[in-house]
Amino acid sequence: YKRQLSNQPVTAPFNPGTEASNAMTVLSDFSNQLSGLDANSVYTINSGKVTFNAVGNDSGLAIFNITDAKSFFDGAFEFDFSMTNTQSILFNVFGGDNTVFDIKANFLASAATIYGSMFLWNFVDATVLNLASQFGGSILALNADVTNNNNIEGTLVAKSLTQNGEIHSQPSNFVPPTEVPVTAAL
Repeated sequence: YKRQLSNQPVTAPFNPGTEASNAMTVLSDFSNQLSGLDANSVYTINSGKVTFNAVGNDSGLAIFNITDAKSFFDGAFEFDFSMTNTQSILFNVFGGDNTVFDIKANFLASAATIYGSMFLWNFVDATVLNLASQFGGSILALNADVTNNNNIEGTLVAKSLTQNGEIHSQPSNFVPPTEVPVTAAL
């Protein structure tokens, strides 16, 4: 019995390059739409401790807009969360001219692991994210080179990743607002 093998062309059921490009377009549109939403919750900073006072809207979505993000993250050493009627939290992060962020804040009371599935961090204009501590939530940073030096409790979409810690992908419980359409691809 003699077996013969021959090289036969294999056709992928889809074009990976096209699909990746389509996914980036969908995620970019989603990020842009989210970034236009008005904040409905506020945070306070006291001696490096940031308290996010999340108050969900009718669908349970709390929205924070963090402007001047470099200054914000440079002065943030702890994140604490107070939540009222909140199912999901969106953090729109804007850096303006400063798009390199070193994030070293600790999520207090195990918030990174407990609430990571309900947080979405939309880094609108970040080019570099350096995560020094465990980070809670999914990260949408399409134009950023990300370095994680500890665990991410969520998912990550970024330009590139230097991985020095684990990514603990959690099923997202983030519920987008009804005025932002999300395609089936997401």
